[in-house]
Amino acid sequence: MQHEPPSVTGRACVAGLSPSFRGVAVGATWVQGPLLAYLVAADAPLAVALVAAATLAAGLVARALAAPGGYAGLCTVAMLALGNLGMLLGWMADFGFGPLVREGLCLCGCADSVVGRGLVAGARWMHAGMLAACIPALVAVRPARAHLEASPSARARWAAHVALCPVGMLAGMLGAAGLLASAPVADPALRVVASFAAMGVGMAAGMLATCRALDALELRASRPAAALGR
Repeated sequence: MQHEPPSVTGRACVAGLSPSFRGVAVGATWVQGPLLAYLVAADAPLAVALVAAATLAAGLVARALAAPGGYAGLCTVAMLALGNLGMLLGWMADFGFGPLVREGLCLCGCADSVVGRGLVAGARWMHAGMLAACIPALVAVRPARAHLEASPSARARWAAHVALCPVGMLAGMLGAAGLLASAPVADPALRVVASFAAMGVGMAAGMLATCRALDALELRASRPAAALGR
């Protein structure tokens, strides 16, 4: 007789992740500060502020991933920690791995810009980098083996989360970038930082909304089966 893994609906409690994965997630979060400082060619005060913010974020990620918590929240933190780094590296790849704030690159928000509509005008390495980085985090929180060895319904639920949660993150990221396209931010460095922050918020919102929706569907589907078993 096959045993399904515990439910991962929003009411479920997921154990803290392994120390090795937590270390990777914390490191990926912290390095975003210096990397973003490089991308915006930050002066000393802004660079210090970005590194300090990344250090604080890394501490919060470490704390969140070490303790048991709701599946949706834990998965969002893990995916955002790695997905944000993948997004930054892809952003660099799209524009020659140099700073985004430099002569020759447009920051006006048009379709050819490094921000605004330029981020949603077509497929970019930024999108691929985010997806490639966040999927391993999703699998770490919801391990493949435990679900692939379970019942067909458990495998289907696992596959739905793996396929759709990254799509939700991507949709949130693109939506945030599009909304910020016309924002009046005069300073080029602050415009890039604001775009990065907005996309991070959009990614988290898109991921959390998708995960919650899948959890609700799973819970709804389980109720008739529970009623039949009475």
